[in-house]
Amino acid sequence: MQDLGPITTRLIERAGRSVQIETSGTFPIRTHPDTWVTVSPKLDMPGGLAVRDDALTRANEIKMPIGKTTDVLALTTLLNRGTISPGTRIYLQPLSLSRKATDICVANAIANGWKVSLQIHAMAGWR
Repeated sequence: MQDLGPITTRLIERAGRSVQIETSGTFPIRTHPDTWVTVSPKLDMPGGLAVRDDALTRANEIKMPIGKTTDVLALTTLLNRGTISPGTRIYLQPLSLSRKATDICVANAIANGWKVSLQIHAMAGWR
């Protein structure tokens, strides 16, 4: 929701840092062009905010939370909008350390050439 252009520009150009942000993609992404952007869409969530096409175009990677097969179908619909830039990385992240969700992620990652992203801190019991 915030304009991160000034802070990301300062960090990248003046401090020589790399910067990565993660967003749901429901607001314009205002950052330095070299900022790595992860869009983690929360589809059909309360509030009804839609994922923006310009956010999908800007994304370096899409990280989709997956709990059930319909979440993969929703991701496929999102990707079929045609606004994802070539080379955008797609990650499936199983929800709640569920074995079923993990199996869905692994099967669909293999079938589609995507990757699986596990929350190691959750697996280790860290907050």
